[in-house]
Amino acid sequence: MPVTQNLNSENYQSLVYKFAHDLRAPLMSVKGLIYLIQIESEVNQRIKYFDSLGTCIERMNRTIDVAILEATSDPVAHQVESICFRQIAQDTISSLQFMEEAWSVEINLFVEGQDTFFSNQQNLNSIFCNLISNAIRYRDKNKKSFLNIIIKLIDGHAEIVFEDNGIGIDEKHQHKIFDKFFCVDFDKQGTGLGLHIVQNCVQAIKGKLSLKSTPGVGSTFTLLVANQVKKGGI
Repeated sequence: MPVTQNLNSENYQSLVYKFAHDLRAPLMSVKGLIYLIQIESEVNQRIKYFDSLGTCIERMNRTIDVAILEATSDPVAHQVESICFRQIAQDTISSLQFMEEAWSVEINLFVEGQDTFFSNQQNLNSIFCNLISNAIRYRDKNKKSFLNIIIKLIDGHAEIVFEDNGIGIDEKHQHKIFDKFFCVDFDKQGTGLGLHIVQNCVQAIKGKLSLKSTPGVGSTFTLLVANQVKKGGI
C-alpha cells in the first residue's frame, strides 16, 4: 500500500523530520567512535569501540524499522504500552555516550515513585534523546557541566525534569524555540528541528512541556505526561 494513502503531506513531512532527527544521535556517536578507533593504539580497547559501533548501527536500524511501521499505519493512532522511564533514560544516555564532548557532561538520574505507567515508547524515546543531546551540545564550556534528570511518578502522571547548567536561552528567544527550523544566533550545528519534534511528541502523548532558562545559568525543561491507563491528559 503506498504511504500516501494513509498520510497527508503534512503528516508525512512530520514523520520524515522526526525519524531523520532521531537518527542524528546514533550517527553522532558513530562519528565519535570512529575518531576514538583512529587514535586508540590498545587492541582490546579498539575491539570494545567496534562493539559499541555495532550497537549504534543496530539502534539506527531499529529506528528505521519503526519509521517504516509508522509511515504505513494510521499516524494518529499511537501504540500505548508499558513504560519504564528509568530504562528509557539509561538507554538514551548509553546511546549518546560517544557523542562529541558527551564525556564532559555529568548526567545524574533520579527516579521517585513506582507506578504501572502506560504511554508511547517511541515518542518518549525521541523526547529524551533530543533533550539530553541538546544539554550536551549546548553545555557551557567554561564550567563543569551537568544534567540532572529527575523523574517522579505522582498520582496518575509522570513529572520529568531535565535541568542543566548550560549556556541557557535568552528570554527573547524562548517563545520561538519550538518553531520548525528556528535556530538561535549561537546555534551553528543545529537544524532547528529538535525542539519542534519534541513538542510534537509531547502533544502526541497528551503531555505538557515548559521551559525556564537564564543565559549563563542554564535551562530546565519540565515535562508532564498523563498515564494513558486513565482517560484524558494533563
